[in-house]
Amino acid sequence: MSRNFNKLTTSLAIIFSLIFLQVPTFAQNPNINNQQPNTSVNNRNYYGSYDRDYDRGYREGYKSGFSDGKRDAEREVKNLTNRDLYSTNRSRSAAEQAYANGFSAGYEQGYNKGFDETLAQAIQKWRTRGYQDGYNIGVKDGRQASTRNQADDFLRRAPRGTNNLRNKLQRAYEEGFIQGYKVGFDKGFQEQNRGSQKEFERGYREGFKLGFQDGQRASKSNRRNEQGIYNRRSQQENDYERGYSKGYSEGFERGFRNTR
Repeated sequence: MSRNFNKLTTSLAIIFSLIFLQVPTFAQNPNINNQQPNTSVNNRNYYGSYDRDYDRGYREGYKSGFSDGKRDAEREVKNLTNRDLYSTNRSRSAAEQAYANGFSAGYEQGYNKGFDETLAQAIQKWRTRGYQDGYNIGVKDGRQASTRNQADDFLRRAPRGTNNLRNKLQRAYEEGFIQGYKVGFDKGFQEQNRGSQKEFERGYREGFKLGFQDGQRASKSNRRNEQGIYNRRSQQENDYERGYSKGYSEGFERGFRNTR
């Protein structure tokens, strides 16, 4: 019994000694179990800071890129090398790198937006200018033309008001000029030849009447191939003569067939 008591006493002594040895450690570090780093909070702080720096760089890059894009669009020369201006130096802090990445992305977006909008406006401007120039010249040429078929010949010789623009702008001006010229030419021709349809119809009626009579005579004498003998009208370029020639030809054919 005394042996068991001694064992129990020894065990208790060992336990109490261990407890007392640990007390200073806990007293010095009461939060020893809370020493692990809070990774979720740190990550949230890191990415929040990155996003703020990135957004700031993006806004400033977009503004700078938009301005450069407008400038280059006026020269029709696209140059995006400036987007790397703030991202070439790799030995920088995380905040600086976030700003650089944002600036580069914003610059490219802003540049393309500024370039495309400005170029589209310039193209429309010069197409409208070309249309107006072509229209004015077309009206003058149309008043001088004797037939509508002369439009293409006049157009090839028509002077252009502007011929020193860059590629796309020059094409826009030329497209507008051609379109406006054709509309103007037709208008000028109609103004110059107003009432010419009546002259054509009058010539046609007279030509048809005479042609019909000559056709009948030719049929009786079997001289169809001599139609030219009976067409004594001059070939002057005016609506009356053109109407007369057409009427005479059709009248001759009708008269020649009706008597057979």
